Amino acid sequence: MLEFHEHLLDERNASIDDPEPLLFRFGEHFGFCRRRLSEELGHGAPDDDGVRKLLRRLMPTLLRYRFLRELPPEPGEHGMVERDEWLYQCMPALHGYDVRALAPDALAHFFESTSAGTLEAPDVDGLDETGDEPESNVLPDSDPAEEVP
Repeated sequence: MLEFHEHLLDERNASIDDPEPLLFRFGEHFGFCRRRLSEELGHGAPDDDGVRKLLRRLMPTLLRYRFLRELPPEPGEHGMVERDEWLYQCMPALHGYDVRALAPDALAHFFESTSAGTLEAPDVDGLDETGDEPESNVLPDSDPAEEVP
């Protein structure tokens, strides 16, 4: 996402100081990620479905931590607008990260090879494929009386 944000700033001749936030469609992000994964991983890059699955798992985390804001279509247009055409707004949290700090091979290390020889994205935020936290990650409710002052 950081590299895509930098790409949008360059492509649109924008600045982080511009009053209007950067907007993009999910399909734009998908196309950028598909191209970059292909450049970095070559024949080992995931196919279109794999890239889409990766992004669908990543987007809730980006929204939760306020890196992005989803701008869904108007209520009457929900069925007429494909998910790839939904708009997303880049939030100020993206400005605080330097994409150059990533190691050159960080993308390759992000993926793990499976026995079938395909690449799959690891669980990036501890959530299962439905976006819910697995029961094994949920901590039991604490008793307020046990809290340290």
